[in-house]
Amino acid sequence: MKKKLIDSIMISVLATLLTAGIAMLFVDTKSDWYLSLNQPSFQPRGWVFGVVWGILYILYGVTLTLAQINTASSKVYGLFLLQSVLNISWCLFYFTLHLLYSGLAIIIAYLVVTYLTARKLYDYSKIGAYLFIPQGIWLIIALILNYSTILLN
Repeated sequence: MKKKLIDSIMISVLATLLTAGIAMLFVDTKSDWYLSLNQPSFQPRGWVFGVVWGILYILYGVTLTLAQINTASSKVYGLFLLQSVLNISWCLFYFTLHLLYSGLAIIIAYLVVTYLTARKLYDYSKIGAYLFIPQGIWLIIALILNYSTILLN
């Protein structure tokens, strides 16, 4: 059991760092394009995004570890992978390609996949499923910010 736990943690840390690292390659909040956008008045300060995403990535890693310890189905891992792809895609489409509408569609898909992951994970780890609630809330906020930015620009 101890080896399985250590292996699960290592895989989860690697998957989480890989997702976060690739996503961050596409984020540039100091670009002329981004700075020229009219932002909604309720947009959080920049540091808030780093703190929140840091927490969400930790929760993602914990839930992935819980899935492995409880021998979740391959469907659960596929949903985790899809979440990672959507996370990276949003950063690419929004910050690098400047496609706000595509970013909005990606956030909607990401929110749906987060819900589906939590629902499927619930069969293996109720705690793991509940740990996705903050991500769902944050994605709703991101969806509102993305949509508001579209309206203002």
